Amino acid sequence: MNESQDTNNRLAIRRTSLAKQRNILAAERTFSAWIRTGLGAVAAGLAVAKLIHRGSTLTALLGGTLIVTGTLIYIIAFHNYYHVFRFFHREGHGARSFYLLITLIVVLCLCSAGAFALLMF
Repeated sequence: MNESQDTNNRLAIRRTSLAKQRNILAAERTFSAWIRTGLGAVAAGLAVAKLIHRGSTLTALLGGTLIVTGTLIYIIAFHNYYHVFRFFHREGHGARSFYLLITLIVVLCLCSAGAFALLMF
C-alpha cells in the first residue's frame, strides 16, 4: 500500500510540474500574440499613410493613430507579462529571461517611433 501511495505522489508532483510549465507557455503565447497584434497595427499604419493617398492629412492621421496604437499595445503586453513573470518567479518557476523581454519592447518601441517619424516627415 505504501508503494502505491508513493507512486501516486510522484505522479501528482509530475502532473503539477507539467501544469505549471503549460501555464508558463500559455503566458508566453499570449505575450507573443499581443506583440504580433502591435506589429500588425504599426504595419497597417505605415501602409495606410504611405501607400494610400500619399500626402493626405486624413490618411497621415489614421496611419499615425495606428502606429501609436501599436506602440501602446507593446507597452500593455509588457505590463501584462511583467505581472505574470513576477508571479512565476515568486513561485519559483522558470520563465524566459526578463531582460530579453525588456530589450524586445524597447526595440519595438524605437522602431515604432522611427515609423512615426518616417510618416510625419
